[in-house]
This record gives sequence, structure tokens and C-alpha cells, in this order.
Amino acid sequence: MNPDLNENVTPLALRVAPFKGEAWPAYLERTGDEYQCHPATLVEPISRRWANRLHRGRTACTSGVSMTQPVAAAVAKRLNLCHTEVLAMQLSAHQGITLSLDEGTIALFDPVVGTAKARDVGSVGWVAHPRSRRWCPRCDRERPDVDLLVWRYPWVTVCLQHEALLRPCAKGDSENATSFDWQGLVDTQADLEAILAGRRSFQRLSVRDGFTELLAATAVLASRRGTSALEPTDIWQPSFMAKLLPDAFTAVETAIDEWPHALDDLVRGRHKGAYLNHVLQKFGATSPFGLRSDLTRYVSEPGHFLDPWARDIRIPSEHQPLVTPRTRAAAMTSLPRMIPKHLAVPTLTDFTPWLTTRDVQIAAAQAAFMLATGGNLKEACDHLNWPGTRQVPLRRLWWHLESTGQFGEYLDALQRASRSLLSDRRSTEADQASPTE
Repeated sequence: MNPDLNENVTPLALRVAPFKGEAWPAYLERTGDEYQCHPATLVEPISRRWANRLHRGRTACTSGVSMTQPVAAAVAKRLNLCHTEVLAMQLSAHQGITLSLDEGTIALFDPVVGTAKARDVGSVGWVAHPRSRRWCPRCDRERPDVDLLVWRYPWVTVCLQHEALLRPCAKGDSENATSFDWQGLVDTQADLEAILAGRRSFQRLSVRDGFTELLAATAVLASRRGTSALEPTDIWQPSFMAKLLPDAFTAVETAIDEWPHALDDLVRGRHKGAYLNHVLQKFGATSPFGLRSDLTRYVSEPGHFLDPWARDIRIPSEHQPLVTPRTRAAAMTSLPRMIPKHLAVPTLTDFTPWLTTRDVQIAAAQAAFMLATGGNLKEACDHLNWPGTRQVPLRRLWWHLESTGQFGEYLDALQRASRSLLSDRRSTEADQASPTE
């Protein structure tokens, strides 16, 4: 136990109920106002270190992000709250969606034992700088102390209850919203908040992967429009979000071959692949397909940032057959760089009418190698001697099959083609080994 933490605290006389969706720092200030004292006075019985940090104003980065379980339990007892109410006011409530936290990072941002600095905030996810308080002018008139948890995110620019711009906002943006699609901005932010609340999800991705790829898509589209890079702790401009977020949703949620022409045109120019690599790796998207395959599918774009994920792409366990040393050895020595045309047409090309026959043959060989050996895409490309750019057909194919629910059918057809190929090879080798008459 932390020697500065007093878990046997005396409860306060009254209970101040949290607002729905309220952020912890605002709740602590509001409770202090109710008792006509500084927030530090409320928490001093729990931890003198915490109280001293509040007095010195040095707790912005370690207040409202996360709490360790012992501290949350002591806070709940002191303030007459449920344990779940305390944790619901921390950004860690969105763990697995917007934030990446383990025990170490939870402790880093804990108000009692935490040592987090401003530079550490961006390492856990898309969170606005903790010292940048947001407020709604209409909420301030009705409930002056309200501060919602979702307002701690850089992409949140609107109070949905009042459909009013949060303050501070970008210079030049106004509530009249004459320079951008105001209703589109409101609707898109409502979608984002619904994802956080568990009322909405992405069809082909986990909530975490979909959310991360959505914000990464926003950043990439911003770079394509000649805008400065979007930083995870910045507050993004409302007019900018009104233009980008709908396109980002389309990029992530729509199968690539059904993209609207307007969006398709947006991604044809050269994009900053290195920046996309940085964004996705830093903020933890684990889906090996999706946005990454979309933005590398053009011949003019060499896909120079594919390698970091190739080693993570494997056949899902529910589709992976048993691999024995014998079948692996046979595949390593017998599978060709391309599945022969007579085995690919029409059996495999029917699944991918928008790929060339050659691309279908290459993608099939890579997938067949992964099926037969249990290996990953990088191993398949290395063994079959295909450069990184030749991963693109398989990535496009994979996402298309996931989107259309044909993934299992394709792998079954591919296994039949592979067995036929290996059987033909064995027959040929046996004939060659037979003595001639």
C-alpha cells in the first residue's frame, strides 16, 4: 500500500451526485463549492501529496485520466459515491476505445502516486491537453460548473444538448456556422459519442480499431488537403471537422470498391504514408486491414509502410487448418509464386471481379502459403520472393471478403486449389521417379 494513501477515511456529511457523463476534475471543484472549500481540503484525508499538488496547481495531468483501484475506493468512501461512479468520471472509462492503459500507465496518471507530465498525455490516446478546459456557453448559464468527460477529446467541438460550439474554438468559427455544414458536424459528432457510449459500432472492426482508424483517417485526409498535421492533444477546428469527419467515416465504413467518386479522388494524390504509419502505431490500431489497405491500393503509391504490419497478418484461428511438419515442408518446397491460372480462373477470380487475374494468382499464392504453413504475410512474401508492394492485392482481397462475408468460402476454394496443385506435383514427381521401360 502507498504510505501516503489513507484508505480508512471518514465520509463527508453530504453526497453530491455526479452529473451524467461528468468529468472528474469538474466534479471535484463542484463538490468543493458545495462545501465552500478548496478541492484540496476534500482529498487531504485521502492523501496529503494529492492535496499539496492541488494547492500548487500541478495535478492537471494526473487528475481525471485514471485512478488505481485503492485510490478509487478511498475516494468513493470519502465522497459517498459508488466505486463505479468514481471510475466513470475518469477517461479510463473509455479504455479499449480511445485510451490504451495498462497497470503502469494507470498508476502514472493516478492523482496520488502518479508522476505524469504534459508530454505523457498524448501517449495514451486521443485526449485534449488536460489544462485546456472546454465549456459550452449555454451550459454555463444553466449549470455553470458542468464539464463533460467527452469534452476532453480533441475532436469534440459541439455541445450536443444545445447544439452550440464549445469554447474555446477556432478563430473565425461561429455558432452561425455559415462557413461549413453545421448539421453534418453535429450528426458526425453524435456518431462518435454513440461509439463511446456503446450504442454504435463498425461492421468489420472492433470498436477500438474502428475508432482509431477513423481518427487516423481524419489525420491522413487532413494531410492530403495541405493542412498542418493534427496532433492528438490539439483542439480541432469545428469547420475543419465538418469537412473531414464525414469523409473519414466513409473511408473506414465503406468497402473500397463502393467509395463515392468524390472520396476516391481525395485519396488518389500522394499521401504521407510515414505519417499514417506513425499515427496508427502510436495510437494502437490492431486491425491489419481496413484503412491501411485502402490508402496503399494505387500503383503510383508504392506502399512503403506496409512492412510494420505484415508480420501480424495471419489466417484467423477459426479458418486455420492443422499444420504438421510434413504439410509445412511440402508447402515450402512445392507452392509456386503464383497459383496457376487454370486453378484461379474462374474459381478464385469470381470472388474478386475487380482484381486482375495476375493479382488474384499472387494473392492466392500468399494466402495458400499462410494456410499450409501457419505463417504470416511477411513470411509468405519473403519465401515466395514478392516485394512489399505485392501485398496490396491480398490486403484488398481480404477486406473485400470480410466486408461481403465470403472469407470462409474463399479459403475453402483456395484450399481445394492448393490440394489439387500439391497432388499434381506429387504425381509428377512420382512419374519422374518411376523406372522407364
